[in-house]
Amino acid sequence: MVEWGYSYHVNKKAVYYDGYERADVVQYRKEWASKMIKYSHFMEKYDEDDVTKVTLPDLPEGQKQIVMVTQDESTFYSNKSPTNLWPLENENPIRNKSPGGSIMVSEFQCPYYGTMRIMNWKSQKFFFAGTNGDGFWTWKDMHEQMKDDVIPLFEKLHPGCQALFILDQSSNYNAYAPSAKRATCFNLKDTQLSSVNQHVILPGYYIGPDGEKKIQNFYNLEIKNEGKKNERRTWFQKGLETILTERGLGKWDEYKVQGKYWKAKCGNKEPNSEHTYCLYHLLENQPDFLSQKTALEELVLKSGHLYTLYLKYHYQVSPPDATPVEIRRYYNRCWRYIHAYNDMKDGNEAFKLVEKFTSKRYLSYRKPGVHN
Repeated sequence: MVEWGYSYHVNKKAVYYDGYERADVVQYRKEWASKMIKYSHFMEKYDEDDVTKVTLPDLPEGQKQIVMVTQDESTFYSNKSPTNLWPLENENPIRNKSPGGSIMVSEFQCPYYGTMRIMNWKSQKFFFAGTNGDGFWTWKDMHEQMKDDVIPLFEKLHPGCQALFILDQSSNYNAYAPSAKRATCFNLKDTQLSSVNQHVILPGYYIGPDGEKKIQNFYNLEIKNEGKKNERRTWFQKGLETILTERGLGKWDEYKVQGKYWKAKCGNKEPNSEHTYCLYHLLENQPDFLSQKTALEELVLKSGHLYTLYLKYHYQVSPPDATPVEIRRYYNRCWRYIHAYNDMKDGNEAFKLVEKFTSKRYLSYRKPGVHN
């Protein structure tokens, strides 16, 4: 077994590697890390031995200083308590098996202040999850927190600076606003709307045969008995067939000649080189659909700041909750991982490289080593 690479030991918590060695994952990390390193040239740097020593960036004319802002969430349950207690003699408390009520805390931190705050104004939001509480945490709650508190608070604490908001890979943070252009929002045929309030998707664009940019509305208004007392107005949302035909991208005749039917959905996750497997693949790879931003990204960019998401496959490149000094240690540690990923290191190699900087090691990644 040893010759085959196995080792006999107690199964305990350790770093979990999930596809780190795959070439496409390494390349994906490389592209992300390269972008982050470009941003780092405009950020403060903290000394490895004494993180209270700050080196300001040398900014070119017109460039704002960039400050990394990361978000973290924690959930606390009312019935969750430590194993060790202080009971009276002959007392044996019966613990409730259910987790009980929960409070979720969503918080934004920067390396300079830790949790951003001015007096009682904090970059922190308490959310009482559950059907009897605030419901469930969605992108709308995060959007509200960032719009009302986090972005204004950052601009007060870091005047003249530009935030780089980095969030985890979550379905909430990858959600789109109702007005977003997404191929999955459209049916194959035109669809009648029950209310004008469903008229929400913003117009798109395409390049016409003459090379000019054309604006395309995704709704049609049908008027019956116009000008009469019984005039009736009906809104229709265009279907995939109508949208692609208007753009000159329809291939129905071509497929018909071949005796084939052009499906709306082909079932393949990845499109072919021409994106013509199905109508959805073709539409979602048009320039206006490809450039569509998520709801949170639109909010951040509109505010004049930067936005990105952490890697899908990564080992701790995001700082956790901590005091400013501890956060700066983690901040430096995260950048070591980013530099390792930029050098095309896989997860195991990156871990060993970063481990060299720590003279005292802990099993938990939330305990910083002496030189972290």
